[in-house]
Amino acid sequence: MLTPDKLFSRLTLFKKLIGYAEAYEEIVGPRPKAWNQYIHEPEVTKKSRESTSRLVQGLRIQLDALIVDKKTRRPGKGHFSGKQYTESQWISAFGDWPFEEIA
Repeated sequence: MLTPDKLFSRLTLFKKLIGYAEAYEEIVGPRPKAWNQYIHEPEVTKKSRESTSRLVQGLRIQLDALIVDKKTRRPGKGHFSGKQYTESQWISAFGDWPFEEIA
């Protein structure tokens, strides 16, 4: 298991995004067999916000900006509320980053 800052460092170093379930395994612990996005994604978001903020691709972000829904390739609902960047700025900065492959 990694700290949020260690996962953040790895993702920014290799310019990768990560899905919620994979991020859960990395920073919270083993993924529950009965994965439920409505129950477990908020845990991931809360833990990811323990990371420090960094300037990446011209935007000041925390780890939660790189944890995305695998289908939409975007952060979860409400992510951009209260952020200092817009969804279009996020897309310009991170929209073409590939997913990290977890073994």
